[in-house]
Amino acid sequence: MMHFAKEHDIFELSKEQYLLINYVSGAADIIDNSCKIALEKGDYKLLDKNIIDELISRKYLFSSIQEYEQYLFELDKKLLSVEKTQMPNFLLIPSYNCNFECSYCYQKSYQIEKFYGNKDYSKNIVDAMFAAMDKIIENTGNQENKDFIKVTLMGGEPLFSHNDDILPFIFEKLKDKKYKVSVITNGYELDNYIPFLRKLNIDFIQITMDGTKEIHDTKRFNNKHVGTFDVIMKNVKKALEAGLNVEIRNNVDADNILNLPAFAYALSDLKNDFPNLLHPYIYILQDGGCSGNKTIINEVESLETVLALEKIYPNLNIFRKTFHGIDLINSIVNNTPFKPKMSNCAACRNQYILDGHGNIYKCWFGVGNDKFKIGNYISDLKICDVADTAWKKRNIINLKKCIQCKYRYICGGGCANRATIDPDTGIRREKCADYKKIMGIYFNHLFVENRNEEIICK
Repeated sequence: MMHFAKEHDIFELSKEQYLLINYVSGAADIIDNSCKIALEKGDYKLLDKNIIDELISRKYLFSSIQEYEQYLFELDKKLLSVEKTQMPNFLLIPSYNCNFECSYCYQKSYQIEKFYGNKDYSKNIVDAMFAAMDKIIENTGNQENKDFIKVTLMGGEPLFSHNDDILPFIFEKLKDKKYKVSVITNGYELDNYIPFLRKLNIDFIQITMDGTKEIHDTKRFNNKHVGTFDVIMKNVKKALEAGLNVEIRNNVDADNILNLPAFAYALSDLKNDFPNLLHPYIYILQDGGCSGNKTIINEVESLETVLALEKIYPNLNIFRKTFHGIDLINSIVNNTPFKPKMSNCAACRNQYILDGHGNIYKCWFGVGNDKFKIGNYISDLKICDVADTAWKKRNIINLKKCIQCKYRYICGGGCANRATIDPDTGIRREKCADYKKIMGIYFNHLFVENRNEEIICK
């Protein structure tokens, strides 16, 4: 007896047309009402043979439940194999110090102390850090793919004059290793480091800007409580002129969501001048840091607002959107292969974060906090296998709620931020987004409001 895969949704486009989505294969097809009724009833005799053949080829229908389960079993095995052999990526924290006092400071929220009185790093510690990275890479047993190793500098603020004694040494190490490098920075002192960064294999520089000057300067000010917008904008332009890719992250909450059109306009000249180098994107805040969650807005409400604004202000398309499920949406719109997720992010795979105190973490939400530490690298590399494995086993086949969820391959179990290595809660707990509503809103935007019927049958 034929079996209809549960990992699907059917969205109404009109009284006679529906959008059928496959959350495993990433297929998207427009079907008529008679096809919808037949699929919902499970009465496949009502369908033309050509339609049945098409539904089978696009992994909606299977000849039996056994064939369907075998298909998912093989997919899970393949995804696990890919994640297991994936090259590690590293995040290095030159210092927890920062030259900003943002209104929503995460360091305060996570109780990370600043250490202005001393240097976090020495050259010996940097040597030990890179030796630890070498050993972690060696332990993967995959030496042929070193070109795929990525290293991200973050903080605190990594590009901070407080770190001047050690940053050139770190840059030289990264240059010698030829690793692909990204930098997460507030951008305030970026201009001082552009000559160094140009010599590295830079992937991108990420800078947070929370809107136009009037908005940004109320949220992101320096440690003298002076606004930072003008300085950052000048430094962004200098970086672009130097040929560096710059991602502008716009943290969006209730305070600044309506400021998006004005901010898009403020960035428009730079985007026009550097269309292939400047990449602004919207990040819907899920955590209000030390200021609490009073301005955090629901993702569904945020998406509806952003799409409504985009209809009035087309310049909003300057921003890439990063809401849940966007990878599937992009694969359908751009007619590119969809990559199912076994886990949500790199923290649940081969990601390692090394700070200047010799500590190793998996997730950047836990850095600076001993209860999230999984190891140390000072005298020799020591990683707690139990903790590391707990993170690596946080995937859709080990999270109870995920096993039966039809959205698991576009979700990966959700974000494990602030999770502890507790066998009953924390890292083994799912974090679910409202995918049904999110997908419905966006597909309605694409296919109904904009009547974009050309984007069909991926």
